[in-house]
Amino acid sequence: MPIQTSQEQGLTLLELMVAITLTALVLSTLYGVFLGAESSQRQLQQRRQLTHGMRVFFLRLQTELQGLQPSPGQEPALAYESLDSSRQPQLKLLTRSGTAAGGSDGTRRWIRYRLYQRQDAETWELWRREWPYGTDMEQAQPQQLLTGIEQFQWALVTQREEFLDHWPHAQYQQRPGQLQLRCITSRKQSRFALQTRFALPEF
Repeated sequence: MPIQTSQEQGLTLLELMVAITLTALVLSTLYGVFLGAESSQRQLQQRRQLTHGMRVFFLRLQTELQGLQPSPGQEPALAYESLDSSRQPQLKLLTRSGTAAGGSDGTRRWIRYRLYQRQDAETWELWRREWPYGTDMEQAQPQQLLTGIEQFQWALVTQREEFLDHWPHAQYQQRPGQLQLRCITSRKQSRFALQTRFALPEF
């Protein structure tokens, strides 16, 4: 029976140490790849959520603006205050389209979008109220539409491509023809930006 020398035993131990080291390196690499894939999947899911919420809001607003109605009272059918206003930025309109369920029953209703900034956060939230014409707004339950808003820029655009930061406006008697909206939302490491213009109907 052959007897292993101390030199042969030392080489075997060295080979074992090398094998353990290589195995640890391979496992560490695979773990890093797994974490990277999981992080990418999580960011993709967050981006999908941001994209979906933004597009739903834009499509709803487009439908509501298409159904814009003249106001029979003194209150304007379209009222707008920007971020430069001393009050919370808001857009209020009278429409026959765009119920909370997404349909239309042909009755006139007021809809108001308003931005709120939480005291403990640097981002904004977008809320929506809807109530039938001739009733009290306070009876309508507010609905949160978007959170994590970094930028929310909307402006009314005249036919001469002039931008108004509020409406009604003392210098412009004719109602603007377009509403421009740009919104950037974020959630952790995901950001999504969308900008468009909505045509305002004539009446």
